[in-house]
Amino acid sequence: MKLLQDIIDQAVDGNAPIGEILRRCLVLERKINNEKFKQWINWELDGYPAEEEPPSYRKFNCVNKGLFVGMTVKMANQPIPMHILSAADRKELQTVELRQPVASYASFPRDNGDAQILWAQSLVAKYQDKFFQGGDPVLNRAWQEIPGSVLVGLVEQVRTRVLRFALDINSEVGADSDIGAVTRPTIERSVVNNFYGGNNIVAEHAENFAVINATQVNEGNLEQLENALAKLGLERAAIEDMKTAMSEDAVDGKPTLGQRTLKWATDGATYVAKEGLKVGVEVAKAEVKRWLLQYTGWGA
Repeated sequence: MKLLQDIIDQAVDGNAPIGEILRRCLVLERKINNEKFKQWINWELDGYPAEEEPPSYRKFNCVNKGLFVGMTVKMANQPIPMHILSAADRKELQTVELRQPVASYASFPRDNGDAQILWAQSLVAKYQDKFFQGGDPVLNRAWQEIPGSVLVGLVEQVRTRVLRFALDINSEVGADSDIGAVTRPTIERSVVNNFYGGNNIVAEHAENFAVINATQVNEGNLEQLENALAKLGLERAAIEDMKTAMSEDAVDGKPTLGQRTLKWATDGATYVAKEGLKVGVEVAKAEVKRWLLQYTGWGA
């Protein structure tokens, strides 16, 4: 199939723009009709929204550095002792999540050193006189330092994942180049293995994807919703928490996507990351949201 071969050739070519490769993948998705594949492509093209946890290759521990200025001294590019910060601020600043479209990182010059994410000025002001005895020198500005190699590696990860997926599907197409001959479970397995990572799937559960993805919930049918969540692998306690949230959010006895229900869905990782989970965490969270929309009448 020419489209598949074009994607393979571009993924191998280190000079092909990553955005162009992903747009070809969008065309491919229309032919294989896989929602998870489309979701991953759109996130990589458009960036990861705040409510979605980015994949592991978009998260890393970073070094925080600052400029200190005093009466008689100026110290640039100084590592910041993180133990001075509160636990909440330390947790926020020790890890960087790269959520922007992958093409924005591809434009970073490979030979231009490191990138920076500046601290908010309010945070600088909060700690400016906390690092040295007597408050001198003071913190003038601070930033999270992102090694250029991390940005290069992120783009290469995306390129390589696309290549592996295209090779998987190409090997299944056969001599007649009919992509329709590739079964849905085969596509599902390759999508999750290549784009959602080993920590999101136990390979032997791949046969569950097609069944779960085909599950629908009729508007207002609580029994269907409970059965779907149980099939996904959620524990009974999690389902009861959801029912409580929906009961509190109900308007005139009708289910709505209220604040409590949305929080339950947003915190879904604490429910789906269980031993009995039948699919990966990110896939499961997407299915839970889809069923809630169907149950409340907001989804098809």
